[in-house]
Amino acid sequence: MLNERLERSVVTSFGSRIQKIAKLIGGVGTGVEGGDILIEKEGKRYYIQMKAGPNTPNKDLVTMINRLLQSAIRRDPGSIALLGMTYSNRKRVSGIIRGYSQIDWKIGREFWEFIGTHGVAEKIYDLIADVNNEIDDTQLYEKKLLALETAIKERYGEGEAMWEKLFEDNM
Repeated sequence: MLNERLERSVVTSFGSRIQKIAKLIGGVGTGVEGGDILIEKEGKRYYIQMKAGPNTPNKDLVTMINRLLQSAIRRDPGSIALLGMTYSNRKRVSGIIRGYSQIDWKIGREFWEFIGTHGVAEKIYDLIADVNNEIDDTQLYEKKLLALETAIKERYGEGEAMWEKLFEDNM
């Protein structure tokens, strides 16, 4: 349970930050449900739903993205919907996206160069590596783990009673 919360927190935080980077590079917010960023390129408007990587969405999420982005392009005739994945390559895209996405997608370098310029992907990856080298992941993990342990103890107590209350709330 703790690892799931920690992982979800990291994934959500990464997604929010990488989306901000994408907006700074070449897009703006859309104000359209399902479209994270809007890119105008060669006289066309692209509504892009961003996902971190090639395995993020499940079937239901891909279906919802299809519906939302198709609705966006119906309201803006001539616009194009895309799914943008921030890392990896076409060979690594999940079977779920391949099988259920009704919109085109761009991934990794092709995504970053689509919204930016040639070479921008390498600059972003270098920046992320530099920041990562400055952060002590172990210390952040331990701090978050301690905060979650404290919250659980405050809510459920300790010992055998904790497990009973935890089970009642989560089963």
